[in-house]
Amino acid sequence: MTMSKGKNRAKAKTKIHQNFATVTKKLLELIDRGVTPWHQPWYSIGYQNLLSQKPYSGINPLLCTIDCIYHAHSSPYYVGKTQCNDKGWRIKKGSKANWLRWGGGTTVTEEVKDDRGQVQEKEKFIRAFKWWMVFNIDCIDDGESEIKIKDFLPQLAKVTDPALDVEIQTFVDSLNKDITYTGNLAYHEYRTGKIYMPPRHQFKSRDGFWATLLHELIHSTATELERPICGDMADTVYHQEELIADLGASFLGNHFGLASTELENHASYLKHYWSLLNLDAQAFFKAVYQAQKAANYLLELGGIDILTRVVFLQRCE
Repeated sequence: MTMSKGKNRAKAKTKIHQNFATVTKKLLELIDRGVTPWHQPWYSIGYQNLLSQKPYSGINPLLCTIDCIYHAHSSPYYVGKTQCNDKGWRIKKGSKANWLRWGGGTTVTEEVKDDRGQVQEKEKFIRAFKWWMVFNIDCIDDGESEIKIKDFLPQLAKVTDPALDVEIQTFVDSLNKDITYTGNLAYHEYRTGKIYMPPRHQFKSRDGFWATLLHELIHSTATELERPICGDMADTVYHQEELIADLGASFLGNHFGLASTELENHASYLKHYWSLLNLDAQAFFKAVYQAQKAANYLLELGGIDILTRVVFLQRCE
């Protein structure tokens, strides 16, 4: 490896770490304010590139939600720096970029020797991702250009009406989980696989009831998906699993159109999330990956075709 290549790789790794750290810093500050961005109803906002009008997906709508709440942006539309330059638009002084994450992979064929020394062709899947810098259009000044931002603004998507209780209940029933409605606590018993929920009338809101149940359903996937489990509230494994369950419940809640996926006792969890994110800048992204995996698993188990669901499977383009 040449010296220049080594420096470029080190520089790239540093940039990646900085992007993780930037998002984590915003999350920590929002949690300090008592705000949990993934509890917001971002399923119908339609975050997208202004010029291509292609909606963002995967983790990117959530990253846009964090950006909009943190900087108080009012628009769901973003543009890249090169796109701004091409249109003669100027990025306002002091504006901060939002970094989106694009992921994908490719299959390559390589030659390997088998036990007898003969050369064989073997396919290998290589997964990779990169960061893409964009700016909310609230940060863009088109005053010196003949091309105006307003000419590209499409009609905002209509907000989807919240799903009826029967739709969510049908999904829950299709999972064939052992759920008992009794007592004052909601929890999943890992040894038996049982879920315990307080009766619905004990919840202050409809959304709070469903958010809690979806949270416990995500917990119930830990064994099947081989996630580490720990009952010690001082252990980072415990904090990570709670973050996964909270994010997973949000993915499911956004799919069904819940206005909020905030747990009624969410304040007790904020300390866990803050501690975890403060220790590991990539903890949020690791949790998002596991949460998407768990939510997909439950939706497939419930007979829902996840290929039709933009939030989970399409890549950011």
